[in-house]
Amino acid sequence: MSSSDSAESAGAEIRWTDGALKRMERAPVFLRGMVRRLAEKKARELGYEEIDEIKLDQFKGQMMGSMGGATGMALAAEAMEKGQLPWTAAAKARLDAVPEFMRGMIKQIAEEMAREGGHMEVNIDLLDRVESMADARERELPPLTWSDGALALLQMKIKDSPPIALEFVSDMIRHDTEEVAREKGFTTIDETNVVQLWEAPQQKVAWSDEAWKRLQTSPDFVRSGIRKAAERRARKLGLSEIDSDSLTTFRNQAMM
Repeated sequence: MSSSDSAESAGAEIRWTDGALKRMERAPVFLRGMVRRLAEKKARELGYEEIDEIKLDQFKGQMMGSMGGATGMALAAEAMEKGQLPWTAAAKARLDAVPEFMRGMIKQIAEEMAREGGHMEVNIDLLDRVESMADARERELPPLTWSDGALALLQMKIKDSPPIALEFVSDMIRHDTEEVAREKGFTTIDETNVVQLWEAPQQKVAWSDEAWKRLQTSPDFVRSGIRKAAERRARKLGLSEIDSDSLTTFRNQAMM
């Protein structure tokens, strides 16, 4: 293994020069731990085995910029002390542009994916990955044809959803309904078979306590749809219980 390969490995130890350690002491105490962890992560990514004063200044400048300056760095350090993941300034701006009713769910998905990937922050690259998963889902299969009567029943089904979320909820129910319809061999959806699809009895699937708690963090108006989609995937795989790991897998597959 080359020295570069060694430095890039997750467990590679990064050396610090005396000058870099002294420079680190200039940072506020509450920021030092975060700066050190992020600097070592950056060094591994670039294949460096040692951090000197020049590299530290370079990394700190990049971190300060991505986190939104000193205030952003302080907030990021506070988040890490609480066991939370910091967000870069650009990632926060992207999240703020998401409709409010979806913001909490996107935030949760992004942070879970960051932890699963060993990331120490949520940045634009990771959010791009979350969005690409959603785009891939949309490209999976062409939509089935719905009759006017079936569409009218769909509108009745979602009438109590928040107005701002109507389109999102409608798309989610249509996608899930069409998935079941394809399994049953339907090529179109009308007012007769849509009721059959929605009301067909299904084998019961249990939920672990942790997975159930995660489900409850979803917005009220999409929770039922997420539950049905997860249970349908569990049945396909022959699972009698959905645990936290399988819920994460289903989410990654279906962007739940």
